[in-house]
Amino acid sequence: QAFQDDIAAHRSAEAKDKWNHLITVLLVITQQKHAYNFLRDDLPVGKYIMFLQKPEVKRALHVGDIKFSFVNMTVNAKLNGDFLSSAKGLYEELLNHYRVLTYCGQLDQMLSCVLTSENYRTWH
Repeated sequence: QAFQDDIAAHRSAEAKDKWNHLITVLLVITQQKHAYNFLRDDLPVGKYIMFLQKPEVKRALHVGDIKFSFVNMTVNAKLNGDFLSSAKGLYEELLNHYRVLTYCGQLDQMLSCVLTSENYRTWH
């Protein structure tokens, strides 16, 4: 109820803290290490990180000398206020100018694929 109260009162940072706590509890109870695929017991990010550290990829992403971090708590904290914000308008603007691939993982414990897909269908 406290999470819903924070959402109703537009207390984004507080709601995000409760969301993070909920996900942590879920992972502990289910003994999972991977919130995005409940069939995996590991976090296979090694190849992903190596790819993102390649000079040509960094140039293409325009990130300069910034070191990649799989969990960047600085960025996470800066986005706290946007936790309850919708990116629908921004995403639709991208769709007006670019071809975009959006993936919905059926094994994702964070966001239900069914609900996410239903939301995508409301976009143009």
